[in-house]
Amino acid sequence: MRQINCNGAIILLFLITSVFSLTLEPQIKGTADTVTGMLINCQFATALAYTDSLMTAYPDEPLYPYLHLCALGLRDLDVDYIIDSTAFIACYWKTVKTIQVYEKVHGQTSYCMTLLGFTFASHSSFYLMQKKYFSAVGTGLDAMKMLKEAKKKDSTNYDVDLFLGLYNYAKGELKKRLWMVLFWYPGSKKEGIKSIEACKEKSLLASEGARVVLLDIYARESEYDKYGALAEPLLKKYPESRFLLWGRARYFEEMKRYSEASECYTGLRQPCRGPVLQGIIRNE
Repeated sequence: MRQINCNGAIILLFLITSVFSLTLEPQIKGTADTVTGMLINCQFATALAYTDSLMTAYPDEPLYPYLHLCALGLRDLDVDYIIDSTAFIACYWKTVKTIQVYEKVHGQTSYCMTLLGFTFASHSSFYLMQKKYFSAVGTGLDAMKMLKEAKKKDSTNYDVDLFLGLYNYAKGELKKRLWMVLFWYPGSKKEGIKSIEACKEKSLLASEGARVVLLDIYARESEYDKYGALAEPLLKKYPESRFLLWGRARYFEEMKRYSEASECYTGLRQPCRGPVLQGIIRNE
């Protein structure tokens, strides 16, 4: 049976970045929260249909194609399979274009820069999931640059800090493969985790997403006490989330609670609820 690979933590960032510590209209903020809940609960067909309708109704708002991109990327991560690469790339370019048009009207705000940085990160993660590391480097570094500039414009943009911390953590994982590209970039996995933990404490809007990412990281790093403190509230709130269930199964295995681990794996074998994913999940 498969496990979410070490690149999954980057793609799980999609769960976070639909909510920003920037000023958003209540309608947009509420929509972002709704889609985030769908994505954490692995309701991808619903999220795709919803964001598609939003793009039609509000063609000038760049957040909505970005959320659609999130749904496509997380859907692929959930099944460990690229379902439709053409749709993902087309949505990527649509998101970039919509952001660029939005910038011409509203200027280069921290909001625009943050969205563009996250879009670059989504593109990079798409290739990371396929282990095409060199294809991922370009937009990955572009994302870093853009988000650092967004931070300069808005020092309270803690969502940017969260991504930078996560990328720092992932860079530690990738350094052994891409040392000739990344050796000059300072930081470490430890520093990345510290940054994400700080964001969890400081940001009210991004704290939920930070908990989701830290749950995956704590399970990976065998930080089981920290994992236990975060797990129960999230699992109760998102009972259909297979992202949380993978980490839960790993946690029980490490704790030698094999019966409970088996129950988690049994749940993971169940078909996805969304009709788009029926018959696609593979048990390897």
